[in-house]
Amino acid sequence: MIDNPDVAVVGAGIAGLHCAGLLSAAGLRVQIFEAADRVGGRMTSDVVDGFTLDRGFQVLLPGYPTAGPLFSLGQLAARPLTSGILLRSKGRFHRLLDPTRRPAALLDALRAPLGSVRDRMMLGLLGFRGRYAHLAASLPAETTGDYLLRLGFSRAGVAATLRPFLAGAFLEPALETPASVFQLVFPAFSGKGAWLPAQGMRAAATALEARLPGDSLRLETAVAKVEEGAVTLANGERVGARAIVLAVEPWALASLVNQPDLLRPGRGTRCLYFATDRAPIEEPVLAVDAEQSGPINHWCVVSQVCPSYAPSGAVLISASTVGVPADHPDTLIRATLDQFRRWFGASVDRWHHLKTIVLPNALPSQQTVATVANVVPSGVYLCGDHMHSPTQEGAALTAAAVAAAVLATRSRWN
Repeated sequence: MIDNPDVAVVGAGIAGLHCAGLLSAAGLRVQIFEAADRVGGRMTSDVVDGFTLDRGFQVLLPGYPTAGPLFSLGQLAARPLTSGILLRSKGRFHRLLDPTRRPAALLDALRAPLGSVRDRMMLGLLGFRGRYAHLAASLPAETTGDYLLRLGFSRAGVAATLRPFLAGAFLEPALETPASVFQLVFPAFSGKGAWLPAQGMRAAATALEARLPGDSLRLETAVAKVEEGAVTLANGERVGARAIVLAVEPWALASLVNQPDLLRPGRGTRCLYFATDRAPIEEPVLAVDAEQSGPINHWCVVSQVCPSYAPSGAVLISASTVGVPADHPDTLIRATLDQFRRWFGASVDRWHHLKTIVLPNALPSQQTVATVANVVPSGVYLCGDHMHSPTQEGAALTAAAVAAAVLATRSRWN
């Protein structure tokens, strides 16, 4: 424990850990306060009956320019998903893979009955276009849906292919997410692909923790009040600091600072995990249901990506909704299994439900904020993905911006 640190960081999610790491590397004494019993925030995992269950389907995207380099894929023994998706439409599954990696995939996209020929050609080339999105001028303030139409996709083409996939990525089906967020996420997904750490997403967070000095972190330590120059803990202890970084969820800020405009409702999901003895598909790919034939939007045989997620000889399947259905938990499980049974038949009868993880605030609201280093009150800084974009990149960018802002004030400290 550090007495009277230079900087107090509230929250040990990705933003808090990265910001603390940058400040520590610059020579400042940093103390992190985390109310939970572990680091990672929303990026964490649990172990149930020997299976590793991430809290919601998550992946690492090394294509992010700032967040990508934070995580060593080799150190995490990460494994890639197949680049592209498996799309359920018109009664069968269609492999929509990246044609820049697999040229034959362009023919698959052209043959699939998904929108017009122009839509299918544009879909096949969208990944290539996305690689260079960061070179383009800033987008006007428009939604992802409007942007895709402006690119030349038809409404039918968007509905047939891109909306089902992006609904899962953004956790909203209307594609009202700003196009700037799409231009951030899609190039990362289609560029270096999506990866899973061998020991679950929690391992990525603990890798960031390992870079901090050993006395930097106080777990199970809630902060009750924040003011200029000090934080007050739930147990009444008052800790002074030159600067304070709030790396907490927007819905947790109300009790810490008077910022009601930050209290935006989050986007929710339910993630259901099933165990079985045989995988319904062999490929380590993200699958998406464009038919909306049940509650599940996207699913993955996680153990096909990383066998270490499941005990030897077992198979782990994750299935995620968009939004948090009001169905009774047992009703949702039955509806999910019925959806899979229509696709894979009686083999689904052998599946065993492990756990349903309910995440009403899996992502902050999908909008960008112009300033990432807000100071309210003086000497208190806000960072996190809700301050930029609901992505790992948003968390990393705001952490770096806040660290730079704090360091810029160091010369004025007495």
